[in-house]
Amino acid sequence: MTVVFNNIDLPPSNGSETVGNGFVTYRVKPTAGFDVGTEIQDAAEIYFDFNPAIITPTWNTKFVEQLSVPRKEKLIQFYTNPVTDVFELTLTNNNAMATAAVYDLTGSLLATAKSKDGKLLVDTQNWSSGIYLLKLQSGEEIEHIKLLKR
Repeated sequence: MTVVFNNIDLPPSNGSETVGNGFVTYRVKPTAGFDVGTEIQDAAEIYFDFNPAIITPTWNTKFVEQLSVPRKEKLIQFYTNPVTDVFELTLTNNNAMATAAVYDLTGSLLATAKSKDGKLLVDTQNWSSGIYLLKLQSGEEIEHIKLLKR
């Protein structure tokens, strides 16, 4: 790959590290067909005017197995948001027990609720319009949801 910047006119650094500096970043997507364990080495030769090249350190890139994170099943299948009078939440597992705590943005606890038959209901009729935070917990799993009250 060759990158050319014609007439870039960087001022000489004259002993200052911030004057006359520039940088280039790039990303390369490899073509298919590289085996796991294949290693590619790369370095760059940078030329300024007609001076000798500045050679960068060699970088090694090794192809590894695809990294993945196991997907965790969500606690929540459905919930109403924005909320008008009642916040309703349906759990993914109807038999799971979950508790909810709702906080305002100052951190004050406004309401708590427990699930029944895979559903959780929170009465929001007397709340002011705004944003609230719900903490849902089932066993060791915790999810946080932002609620918008109209």
